[in-house]
Amino acid sequence: MQGVGIPFALPGSDIRGLAQTGTGQTAAFTLPIIDRLIDGPRRTRALILTPTRELCVQVEESFRKYARHGEISVVAVY
Repeated sequence: MQGVGIPFALPGSDIRGLAQTGTGQTAAFTLPIIDRLIDGPRRTRALILTPTRELCVQVEESFRKYARHGEISVVAVY
């Protein structure tokens, strides 16, 4: 699913998917967002809503991991 979804998400298309835990869903939406944010203006441009604090922390860690060579600020609020 992730390999299929990423090309659609890169240009900014909305996608909806369903996958089992541990199959890379976070990377599937995080990587296209980072791609769009890397060379853009320095302001808030993405908001990710999660249903739990634990998932919020996981998403924050993924953004930090995947964007470690880019100048992207990440803040988790829960």
